[in-house]
Amino acid sequence: MKVLVSDVVAQQFGGRMRAVAPGVEFIRLLDDRTFDGEVTAAEAVCFSSDLFQRNLYLEIMGQLPNLAAMRWFHAFVAGLDHPIFRSMAERGVVVTNSAGYNAVPIAQYVLAMMLRHAKRIPEWEAAQREKAWRRVDSDELTGRTVALIGVGNIGREVARLARPFDMRVIGVRRSQSPERDVDLLLPPQRLHEALGEAYAKAGYDAVDRGIGIEDHVVTGPERPGELVPSEMPGAVIEGLFLSNEEDATFIESEIADETIVGAYEQAITRYFSVYPG
Repeated sequence: MKVLVSDVVAQQFGGRMRAVAPGVEFIRLLDDRTFDGEVTAAEAVCFSSDLFQRNLYLEIMGQLPNLAAMRWFHAFVAGLDHPIFRSMAERGVVVTNSAGYNAVPIAQYVLAMMLRHAKRIPEWEAAQREKAWRRVDSDELTGRTVALIGVGNIGREVARLARPFDMRVIGVRRSQSPERDVDLLLPPQRLHEALGEAYAKAGYDAVDRGIGIEDHVVTGPERPGELVPSEMPGAVIEGLFLSNEEDATFIESEIADETIVGAYEQAITRYFSVYPG
């Protein structure tokens, strides 16, 4: 089998791959954006994380429509909702991913940032740089509430790590099947409720100020291209999710940029005009 990989993957994992599949041949994407073999002969493609780190991923993506011999496409990413993945599957290509492979390091990073905030580590670091001794009052994670927007592999690991700190864990996701380390699981329709409780437990203002406009863009499998107002409590937190062909068509339309940028501009302007402090 001829496999299209980056030169980094070939160097780091080529030996292990050949041990599993002795007949494998590598077609490598090099750092200078050239390939060391006939790309169109590739029967499998390994879409690895180093392609993003080195800004080489477009070289692979641009070749995908030309790979008539491709039978297997493996991506390091968890999300496979981009239209190009669907088109490959419709061609009979087996599409796989590495969902969950980075759950542990990312979850540990999340807890590290929680502790960094609670313990006011930046202030300690500033004092250390200044060679100054000053008292820095800190907080604890004990008894706090963490709201997980999405309880997949990463969210599940964050919930597990939050347990030893005696934190209350609220999860938001479509599936309501119980999770061992989640105290309360809510559907997406109750997102503002989960965020409100987390804000309040952290000592922040959790009052829904009603700041919302009609031009926020929130799309997805259940509401492609639909414009809905914000329901976030005192915060501008909106997302643009491209999850289907309708979304892709919308984002390429002439009104997309104006709509999205205008939404954020109006929301920020309105909020700070009402609450300048």
